[in-house]
Amino acid sequence: MRCSALIGLMLLSPACTRETDPRDLRPATELVDRIEARLAGRPCIGALDRWERHYGYGLGGDHRSPDQGVERDRITFAFVQAGIYGFRSRRLILSAREWRIGTDSRQMRFAFGEYDVPSGRLTVHGCGGNSDPDSARS
Repeated sequence: MRCSALIGLMLLSPACTRETDPRDLRPATELVDRIEARLAGRPCIGALDRWERHYGYGLGGDHRSPDQGVERDRITFAFVQAGIYGFRSRRLILSAREWRIGTDSRQMRFAFGEYDVPSGRLTVHGCGGNSDPDSARS
């Protein structure tokens, strides 16, 4: 049965009344815009169009909780050099189910960090090349 705008049908259909799974939630575009505005001015990041930019809520909370480990007060980001290995210049706002960035030993530039939503604190944990000894500096 399809979800209908009619209130009577919405009350009868379990598919319409089900709560959203926290692992399907994505950060708001406005928050990602705020993060990008602050990152674009950093020397290691430079122009955003030189990166494939991945954003998603933080993971690591209690996976047995109603939020299933999704930390909506923290947005994590991972940037990978665009133009190599199939990475393209684009922005992806992902759910926890879609987040697939992991360890990669290929030679490329990368950056990663997190944004604390309540405080507005932005932390870049690493930025540089895979073999760059100074890559943790930003």
